[in-house]
Amino acid sequence: MPFKFDPNLLSSKAILITFFVLFSSGSVVFAQSSGQCTANVFVEGTIAGFGGTAVMLTMDAQDNLYIADNVNNAGALPQGPLVFKVTPQGAISLIVPPGELGDVTGLAFDAQGNLYVADGNGNGNGQPQPKNMVWKVSPSGVITPFISGVNNPTGLAFDEAQNLYVASFNDQAVYKYSLAGAFLGVVTSGLPDGPYGIALDAAGNLFVAGFAAGGAASGNAFGTRIYKVTPQGERSVFVDPGFPDPHSLVFDQQGYLYASYYNSLKILRIAPDGSYTVFPGGCSGDDAANGLAIDSNGTLYAVVNGGRTTAQQAVLKIYGVVPGSSPPSTSFPRLTVPGNMLFAAESPSGSVVNYNTTAVDENFASATVTCSHPSGSIFPIGTTQITCTAVDGSGNFSAPATFHITVVDGPPNLFLPSDFEIGTSSAGAQVLYVALADDTLSGPVPVQCSPASGVIFPIGNTTVNCSATDGAGNTASGSFNIHVFTSTQSDG
Repeated sequence: MPFKFDPNLLSSKAILITFFVLFSSGSVVFAQSSGQCTANVFVEGTIAGFGGTAVMLTMDAQDNLYIADNVNNAGALPQGPLVFKVTPQGAISLIVPPGELGDVTGLAFDAQGNLYVADGNGNGNGQPQPKNMVWKVSPSGVITPFISGVNNPTGLAFDEAQNLYVASFNDQAVYKYSLAGAFLGVVTSGLPDGPYGIALDAAGNLFVAGFAAGGAASGNAFGTRIYKVTPQGERSVFVDPGFPDPHSLVFDQQGYLYASYYNSLKILRIAPDGSYTVFPGGCSGDDAANGLAIDSNGTLYAVVNGGRTTAQQAVLKIYGVVPGSSPPSTSFPRLTVPGNMLFAAESPSGSVVNYNTTAVDENFASATVTCSHPSGSIFPIGTTQITCTAVDGSGNFSAPATFHITVVDGPPNLFLPSDFEIGTSSAGAQVLYVALADDTLSGPVPVQCSPASGVIFPIGNTTVNCSATDGAGNTASGSFNIHVFTSTQSDG
């Protein structure tokens, strides 16, 4: 295996690099090891609700984490086998309840959001009898059989054409099925080891984790290798670090492959050319890493057994293993809300009010603002307190911020004539005009004007003053001018 220096290790979090040499099958294998990463517990023990050792992980398009959980003697309830969903915010729900599965070993999503569950038990380890099939779980939660008769299925993976690859631990082979469940053939067979996790790269190459127990009976098992199978079916050893039991495989968006080495308590980051970096399985120390998954932000999730880096079985969020990933910010987003606002009612229901809020994290990236009364909604007459909070991409919440929107019943709308003039041949003229008023709550209200419409206006200019009062006592007032002239006078 060639050694390749990885410049991604030269960071503030990875500056101490050591080299070591491993011997495997008579060949010298070089690896580089940093061990510099940061981790925190995402879910743990009875907090997460899973009762056994979580075996495999997968992630959906919304970064929800799915945990395949089997059975051991941890004593937590409910006991597996079952499948849990954990949202990015940590909310947990049961997707496949106890009683549906014989056992569980693998998970994968198709492009339509259907979850596929491998009902096998891998190397056994005291687990219940599997049903040797693959189940399909629709986005609405309907569970149906998809493939039956697979000899101890373990890893699952989809290719770009949405064909499903299924590893058979006992057959030491990988099979391919269509999205309709039709058998499409053998991808690879005669593996020296029992295949566990599988993954496909962007070029359609299949990678297979060779767990020792599958071929142990024949005496030719290695149990240390990750195999590569080309689309043409050519198989080769991609990585062999010399220590046992590769378990779960997952690719990041940059083409790096990640492998958990269960009994060796390690995680490998493997470059496309096969060079690799070794990390402790629990980041802060060696631990039995099971399933792996990577979210859209490049955060690596790993299940550990507990008793080493964590007190109980746990899912860790690990930063610094995937190049470019970093621990989330712990600072609060900065939230800005408007000052108190006053509006006149537009209808008996109140008024539609629009307002602006902003929030940014410590890197000035936008944070999401949620308010108790959204902008653009109808605010009733009276004073409403609006409380807003912001959450950034790392899940940090701002302190609540409040402001008030007051909607009042304003005065009536007064509709008066424009200034006008009228000619007469006498000493004055009778003038008729129309003045109206309408109120948002009271509707039409009477208008009082002086001089009133219909009276005799003298020669010259007269100002008419009008007012209207609604049922709440709000008064509107206005005026206009009437000019009366004799027929012998010129206009103006």
